[in-house]
Amino acid sequence: MNAKLNVSRIARNYGTLFAYIIMLLVFSILAPSAFPTLSNVISILRQIAMLATISLGLTFVLITKRSDLSIGYSTSFLGIVVAALLVRAGMNIWLAALITVLLGALIGLINGVVIAYLGVPDFIASLGVGYVVAGINQAYTKGHPISNLPADFEIFGAQRLGGVIPNAVIIMLIVLVVSSIILNQTKLGRYIYGVGDNRRQYALHHCVGLCFLRHCLRRHGRDADFQTGLCASSGCGGLLAGCYCGRMAGRHRFQRR
Repeated sequence: MNAKLNVSRIARNYGTLFAYIIMLLVFSILAPSAFPTLSNVISILRQIAMLATISLGLTFVLITKRSDLSIGYSTSFLGIVVAALLVRAGMNIWLAALITVLLGALIGLINGVVIAYLGVPDFIASLGVGYVVAGINQAYTKGHPISNLPADFEIFGAQRLGGVIPNAVIIMLIVLVVSSIILNQTKLGRYIYGVGDNRRQYALHHCVGLCFLRHCLRRHGRDADFQTGLCASSGCGGLLAGCYCGRMAGRHRFQRR
């Protein structure tokens, strides 16, 4: 009985990893001269870096059994924001990145407030916020990309550590490690899992998120939903989506019409 439980637990926790390993072995056998090469591995990691980073933020939301449909719209919008700050405002790249990160956090905060305090379902709330963000994006750019981003901005993606590993991959790995530590090694991570398992019970006894909201989160079950949007969508997903979208804009060098 215990053996069956252990096998079931391993399959549940590491099944996806095993599937990836099997897939890598199959492709390596089928194309031994092309697939298992360093250049191909680096190329694959570079292509998935942006989506993987965004997905790590969204993971926090999904664990709490919620959804965030605004993340794609937010990514596009935040990319335009960081490009505009750099090109039209002439801002320092680090300050522009920080502002973009904070704006991503604000979008997540708005999602959380609408869900928790207005009682709007997360599906509708995040989709509505996404449409608003997309509208602002369209109104500002009028459909035209922003060109002539400074070369220094490529530090967020196109440049390579040691001339081999793209900085985008390094950022993705850092976010992966931090997210894993938060979810598996901290009280906050246990509370996030707890909210997904039993939202109301955890909201009554624990806080999930920022210290200045702790006394509020202990009072109402719906406050756990507020934290879900605040901690996950803004703190990780929206935050790094902004940096990454701006990075992609810098790497591709949009040409304004």
